[in-house]
Amino acid sequence: ANPNNPTGTYNTQEELEGLLAAVPKTALVVLDEAYFQYAASIPGYPRSLPDLVRKHDNLVVIRTFSKAYGLAGLRVGYAVADPELTGWLDRIRMPFNVNLPAQRACLEAIKDAAFVKRAVAGNDSQRVVVARVLGEMGFGVGDSATNFIFARSPLPGRELFKALLRQGVIIRPLDEYGLPHYVRVSVGTAAQNRALFSALKKVIAKVPA
Repeated sequence: ANPNNPTGTYNTQEELEGLLAAVPKTALVVLDEAYFQYAASIPGYPRSLPDLVRKHDNLVVIRTFSKAYGLAGLRVGYAVADPELTGWLDRIRMPFNVNLPAQRACLEAIKDAAFVKRAVAGNDSQRVVVARVLGEMGFGVGDSATNFIFARSPLPGRELFKALLRQGVIIRPLDEYGLPHYVRVSVGTAAQNRALFSALKKVIAKVPA
């Protein structure tokens, strides 16, 4: 995944090309770019489409409409690869795997580049705010190229998750990744983020110094 979930980090063009050069041509490389819109303007972020797909016929790039396009409920995305490879994928996919309303919505969403631009810009500005406030509350916060923050929590992630859930706020504990003290915090609107901060303050205030 590039950018990666749950860390929010990304691999550069040079790193990705190095991986593709090292992988046998008989091996299929699937590059998940669910969050690519948030990182596309970063210097060094890979140009997988069309550059890398044209150079490597064993590469499949998959993207989704669930993130920057805001169509998560439709559960739809797309894959781009060498025509021979997509031909094989088409043979084995489930019939009618994407319903007509979802297809229509995606075709319209692709046309609305202005919406995606606004969504990414809003996320970029609010991500800075969320990272700063989390840091002030004692979280260890790293850089993120996505719409979420990967952070080390002052208390166990699962415990923080449950405490926030009781206040109607949901974050992602990462104990299932082997990271019991880390959480993934989504970046919302300014109002949503204020609700997050308010709930966090109540929980953090109870943590022993």
